[in-house]
Amino acid sequence: MAAAIVDETLVSGESPALHTPGPRNSQRPFRAVLTQPLLAASVAVPSEHVARTAFLTVKDAAEYLGLSPHTLYVWRHRRQGPPSFRMGSRGRVMYRREALDAWVREQEQADSRSNPALSPLAVAPQHRSERISDA
Repeated sequence: MAAAIVDETLVSGESPALHTPGPRNSQRPFRAVLTQPLLAASVAVPSEHVARTAFLTVKDAAEYLGLSPHTLYVWRHRRQGPPSFRMGSRGRVMYRREALDAWVREQEQADSRSNPALSPLAVAPQHRSERISDA
């Protein structure tokens, strides 16, 4: 269940720092003000612009993958993450949408939770061979 961070303010407009809420039957009613979006509302959903273009900027690629642009910059600096390239005279960092999809599929195949062939539980246990002792 998603939770939101709420700031309580008095309906009369007073600051909550100046007033400590009393018992429930208090004469001063409070109003809840949403200060941060709900978790479900903050999940990145690619916009139509991002979904129909072949080349994506760092910001659009981050939105497409559900990551922050900073994460993509760090991965590019470390030579990790999806393949990217520079385009144009200004050298903007760009990503191909097909390359992003292929990179996500590679990540799924490399994860033992998504690929049963890589799971250590799928391999038969190994037994030690008997050792010949010199006695």
